[in-house]
Amino acid sequence: MYQVTSKTEFETVTFGFTNDIEIESSYNQLSDTGKITIPRNINFVDDSGATITDVTKGENAVFKRGDSVRISIGYDHKIVERFNGVISGVTNKFPLDIRLDDEMWKLKQNTHTFTLENPTLDQLLKKIIPAGVDYKVTKKQTLGDFRVSDASTAQILDELRKKHKIFSWFRGGKLYIGLSYVPELQTRHGFTMYDDIIDGDSMEYINAFDRKIKVKAISIQDDNSKIEAEAGDADGSTRTLHFNGISDENELLKIAESHVEEYKYDGFDGSFLTFGHQWVEHGDIVDLTNPKIPEQNGSYIVDKVVTKCGMGGIRQIISIKQRVA
Repeated sequence: MYQVTSKTEFETVTFGFTNDIEIESSYNQLSDTGKITIPRNINFVDDSGATITDVTKGENAVFKRGDSVRISIGYDHKIVERFNGVISGVTNKFPLDIRLDDEMWKLKQNTHTFTLENPTLDQLLKKIIPAGVDYKVTKKQTLGDFRVSDASTAQILDELRKKHKIFSWFRGGKLYIGLSYVPELQTRHGFTMYDDIIDGDSMEYINAFDRKIKVKAISIQDDNSKIEAEAGDADGSTRTLHFNGISDENELLKIAESHVEEYKYDGFDGSFLTFGHQWVEHGDIVDLTNPKIPEQNGSYIVDKVVTKCGMGGIRQIISIKQRVA
């Protein structure tokens, strides 16, 4: 029997017991987010032993927006850091619900206004990333004419994600900008049906010939105009690819067509529920094994992980996106 262990470190107090904790992490959302629920029956006292009544209000509140938070979770006192960020909001009633945002929160506190003529991603980032933020660019791309008006660094990064499929996410205190995953950071994890997987009902196995796929290819021109081409099934699930500087629509169509078959594969879609013995992060690879139906064995990229920790144990909901060799 494993004993759940957690450590939650705020600026003013540290909890060495298990609260209700939920953390959501994905390269498809700008920030890792979370929530901590603190029970009603906890009293807070100051150094003299007097009860603190304004837990969430005032300059000396125990929990304040912008205060740092670090969460470590594990079993049998062997804990692993699962979240590093700040308090983004607190309810003013018990039980306390404390909302969390990762280090991206700091990049939401500034504003920029400027115009750049067809900058590279590197050139743009040098202009918007604050001093002291350690970051790594994992993709080379030009962006077309780029105009910003009263937007924070985080808002600009989010626009890059939506418009150019340039992803931004923190890992180990470093901001990675470009690819949705970085190969040298990937870890492989093995999960066996009916053993490691508590609940796989949210996964669906789809054969390649039943998988309807539409690929939309978009090329951004230097003047910020777009050229688009589509291939595949008109009523299929859409995969959008972004490029820069491809001005020939026929060339763009051929690229879209070449990607259709890549997305048509025998494999699972969806998510599965497992324990916390293997810590999975978005961008990792999971190797799924089905001992009853071996032809369903396969490897997949993880695009989102929701971690839940409480008195009932540790659970991870792992969402998979694309089958890989």
